[in-house]
Amino acid sequence: MASKLTAALGTNRFIIGGVAALATSSKPLEIQPQEADLHEAIGYFLSAWTAFERRLRPMVSSEGKGVIPTGRMLERLGLFEPEIRSEVERIRRLRNNLVHGVETPDPADIREAADRLRKIIELLPAADGQDAVADQTLTR
Repeated sequence: MASKLTAALGTNRFIIGGVAALATSSKPLEIQPQEADLHEAIGYFLSAWTAFERRLRPMVSSEGKGVIPTGRMLERLGLFEPEIRSEVERIRRLRNNLVHGVETPDPADIREAADRLRKIIELLPAADGQDAVADQTLTR
């Protein structure tokens, strides 16, 4: 089987070795309960973050820029008090650290950030048709 994988994948030994090891391993791939909890928390957080960006997009698109919800951007748009902007900045850093693999926070901290982000989304003005989209994302 490994020789078939080698032929199919070419000469990249790193990929070939990893795939061959998986293909020939007698152990099933297992996800530990704590990993499942972490993955669930990450999904919950990312769905809230996506809803947040989706709600901001119509406000930012008038400036002709993509959505990067920084404290500075939120201030420029006149959104939120300084304390909430700081909180969004903290949550944004958590998101960046999480998705770029810098650090993996505890699942409880990830859920807490998602819950807080969901409350912040409720403070944002809704653009036409955005309530349904954000609400749909938040209830999944």
